[in-house]
Amino acid sequence: MVSLEIDRHNQQQSFSEIVGLSEQLAGKKRWVVIFDEFQEIENFGGEVFEKELRSVIQYHQKVSYVVMGSKKHMLLGMVTRKNRAFYNFGKLFYLNKIAAEKWELYIRKGFDPLKLPYEQELIRKVIETAENIPYYVQYLAFEMIECALFSKLLDESTLQMALNRVNNNQEDYFLSLWESLSITQQKTLGALAMAPENRQAGKTSYE
Repeated sequence: MVSLEIDRHNQQQSFSEIVGLSEQLAGKKRWVVIFDEFQEIENFGGEVFEKELRSVIQYHQKVSYVVMGSKKHMLLGMVTRKNRAFYNFGKLFYLNKIAAEKWELYIRKGFDPLKLPYEQELIRKVIETAENIPYYVQYLAFEMIECALFSKLLDESTLQMALNRVNNNQEDYFLSLWESLSITQQKTLGALAMAPENRQAGKTSYE
């Protein structure tokens, strides 16, 4: 068990101690610390925070760091601009979307134990509807399994039922995103939503 005590009267010392904890705890085996959605440090002071973080971890010998994020342009800005603290900090790796074939295997492992008949095309529609975004593929497939346990069906009606559940469950989140937009942004999205190509029956997007 690891416990932390923050000295509110010496914030810089506390920050250094917390960030440096991994280096202190690492034994003979090398540690790997992963920062997901790394671009969110913009909300913690932006470039000032970057400099503070870099000033601590650049001296670590027993810990490697991996930074990840979904906003590629922001991450690239952090590591490719000479005036940023993490300029040339390490190697760049681009992660491609998971191959549809692998998703099909994964979803089948969830569908097959239900012992309900379904078409292979249904799995492809799950992946397509979720736009191959890992979180939503898993979320949608799980909701379909929940619906199938109730309806004893695994078909397009099950997919639609699962989509409705996802939308209902995410309603508060979507509303908070909408309210965070400016009036101009809301009007632009409204116009896009009303465009004929986006009003086709069955067209759903998570973007």
